[in-house]
Amino acid sequence: MYQPRIPTRFESSDGSEVLTFPLAGFTVDIDQDMDTPDENLSGVDGTWDSIGDGEAPLKPIVVRLSFEAVEEAPEDVDAIVDDVLAKLRRFGTGKLWTVGRDSLGADVERWGYFRATAKPSQRWRTGDVLRKQLLATFRGGPYWMGDTAEAVSEAVTDSPHTLAVVVPGTGPVYWMTIRVISESAAGFANVVIENLTNGYSLTGTRDAASADDIMRIDTEFQTFEFTDDAGATYSDDYASWTLGALQIPPFRLEGGQTNNLRITCAGTQDYTFEIDYYPVYE
Repeated sequence: MYQPRIPTRFESSDGSEVLTFPLAGFTVDIDQDMDTPDENLSGVDGTWDSIGDGEAPLKPIVVRLSFEAVEEAPEDVDAIVDDVLAKLRRFGTGKLWTVGRDSLGADVERWGYFRATAKPSQRWRTGDVLRKQLLATFRGGPYWMGDTAEAVSEAVTDSPHTLAVVVPGTGPVYWMTIRVISESAAGFANVVIENLTNGYSLTGTRDAASADDIMRIDTEFQTFEFTDDAGATYSDDYASWTLGALQIPPFRLEGGQTNNLRITCAGTQDYTFEIDYYPVYE
């Protein structure tokens, strides 16, 4: 039997351990508040919305799960409870996975970074010697990611170079890895990356000196790095980059539409431009 999208498991961040939720007595509640930037004005009725028609900032997702440990012996029920309690403490922040189904009937998974907010509550009734109910709460997000990363790779020999990136999903992509890979001596210089769809930009001042030079930007951890040995070692290169005006995240792709990128490069243009990211869902 198929059900709407539900959480199915909680996985340690390195993927080495998994807690699969039993479906016996399973219920789920998912809540997410949006920030309401109301300001009180002296002597004026009501409040002033300081963002206006701008996007509503999202607060963390809260997932409340209830499920039952059911076994053929009371000691086995206790063993399941012990396993759940230990893993939720030990995992810390991990990946909470959900499963739904696409229009063709195939299972589609999504995940987000979450943490259990407390040890699960335990509920037991006299006579139910072979079952115990557990209630767990997770907090994380604020978005869900697709299960498969998208990869864009483009050989560039001109400037400016335009690139249309069709981004699946429904939410904005803030976490991505951007690489500019020199394919020859002096393969890139003073690279500027612009998303013409939303106005985000990155301006670099690093010049390539060999085909072993690579610039790498990890927007999740906000690291800007450079290597001159084809990726064997990287060093910090934050000082070589400037973010666009008023940008807090380094870069952004818009989910569910085509993003028109423009890459400008001085001097010789002989490099590969790459972006890896996970699609984002609300």
